[in-house]
Amino acid sequence: MATIPLGNQLYLYRLFSKEVGVGRQVMLARVEEALAADDIWPSDLGCADVRELLEQLSVFVRLTVFKKGRVYATVIAQPEWDAILERAKKDDSAPPDKGGLRSWKRKKAKRDPKPVRPRPKGRPKPQDEMDGKSNAETESVAGPEPKAKPGQDDASATEPVASTEPESTIDPELANKDGFAAEPQRDAGSEPTAAPEPAMAPEPAAAPEPEFEPKPPAEPMAAAEPAVAPSPTTQAKLPQDFGTQVLVRNDELNALYQMLPLDQDPIAILDEDWRVARSTHEYTQQNGTVTFSLRYLATPDGEPVRVSMNRTGANATGKRWVVTAIDRVDDAGFEGPAQASSEVMRELAQFGILGPWGDLAQKLATSLSGAELPLTADELRDYLCITFHRLRCEHKILTYENGTHAIFDTGLLDAEGHGIFMSFSAHEGDIAWKFDDFIAVDDIKTDNEMPQPATYVASLRDITISSEGDVTVSKALIRAHGEGVIAAIDVALRRIRRDYRLATPAYDPLTDEVRLLAPIEWPAKTTQALVLRPHEDGFVASALLSLDRAATCARIVSFELPRWLD
Repeated sequence: MATIPLGNQLYLYRLFSKEVGVGRQVMLARVEEALAADDIWPSDLGCADVRELLEQLSVFVRLTVFKKGRVYATVIAQPEWDAILERAKKDDSAPPDKGGLRSWKRKKAKRDPKPVRPRPKGRPKPQDEMDGKSNAETESVAGPEPKAKPGQDDASATEPVASTEPESTIDPELANKDGFAAEPQRDAGSEPTAAPEPAMAPEPAAAPEPEFEPKPPAEPMAAAEPAVAPSPTTQAKLPQDFGTQVLVRNDELNALYQMLPLDQDPIAILDEDWRVARSTHEYTQQNGTVTFSLRYLATPDGEPVRVSMNRTGANATGKRWVVTAIDRVDDAGFEGPAQASSEVMRELAQFGILGPWGDLAQKLATSLSGAELPLTADELRDYLCITFHRLRCEHKILTYENGTHAIFDTGLLDAEGHGIFMSFSAHEGDIAWKFDDFIAVDDIKTDNEMPQPATYVASLRDITISSEGDVTVSKALIRAHGEGVIAAIDVALRRIRRDYRLATPAYDPLTDEVRLLAPIEWPAKTTQALVLRPHEDGFVASALLSLDRAATCARIVSFELPRWLD
């Protein structure tokens, strides 16, 4: 295992702080770009790839592994190192010391470690070093063509990319149940793996740094308190990492393996779901037992799987918590992911500590300055989560003040038509941010660029059907619903051509694309939403959605819904 000298660590800390940013969660590809721009390879430090390099820099880099193997890195501020780098900068710019013969003693007493750029190791020789060699020498040293930089494909190989197939990326059967938030079914062997996924990409390091003065928090609206309100002090004592802090014994682990899908890692599921529960305070404590829910449903009536754990004394594993019970593991009819608990819907809660959703809705209602909140508490949760996902895709999550604050535009307006922003401050622990307040645009004082709202519709061609010939029906939709669905689609198209306002745009967070929704009576007189995916030759009818999921996705683009969805 490579041991990286302190001077090299200081250099990399300075490089990452400047190019990546402190306190930001970024993909490994972004770190690799910063290294490549400075002509540094992981092999220069004895590492096989970028991930191995960052694992050796655990003093100031935290790695987080998400579902499907996506790995993100966060640079952690080191005040002592910042002071050393600041002194080194002053020393470099200071004039030569002319203090006499004894000045060397003062210098020696205050000597700091210096940032040292890693030296190239194990690289193919550059061409200019080979120009003077004979042909025989050249042939002997050239060998095969140099390989790609170590770690170059490590981050991008695991990231999904948009399929080039004309068929829908959403499985119609899943879409009927869960809407756009259903996980798409893809053939892993048919997808390219070269391009990284943009959906989780954070704001680039060169983002503007606004300064604002948040208004004092208003008195919260009267609301019923939860049965047990977790306090910050209590949260600080709770485990943060299941893999290193919580013992899951064989019986409970086997139960999870039996109930979860085959491709799911039980420890990863526990870790992610516990992080979301802590962020939103959706857990209970009673007699020392902490209980939280998983994203999966155990019964058709919507009851989630619940996990209980207790603090324990020291044991051979060194873990101070142990899972004591998993409810409903014996119940038949395991239903799979809960409708509102897809990865997209949980992204915001893993980004920052939010607190209870009810409290969030009260704070927002206060910030609207008399304007009516157009959403219920549940609708607000869906709206903020999906809007946050879109903003990350568009690189519009703004960080400032050296990475100690983050802010984004919710897309909501107060009574004066001013934007409402959601503000976060840096937070210690596995959740990098903590929600502060909703802030009106008037409370931000900056000469730099303001946070921008998410955008969805770039052209009217994306939401306008000029003729029935512009629409084709995907084979997957026919396989799922039979040939009879074609006639129902024809009727739906004739109706929206007669009244174009029946069709409405909606945002699909799984593909980060806008779709067109139209009412369709299928089967019999049951109204559902027909999903029309824009294509180079028009549109493809790709799936059917339930009206509640269709309304959720359409409300992201506009609160003004057509009458069949309202």
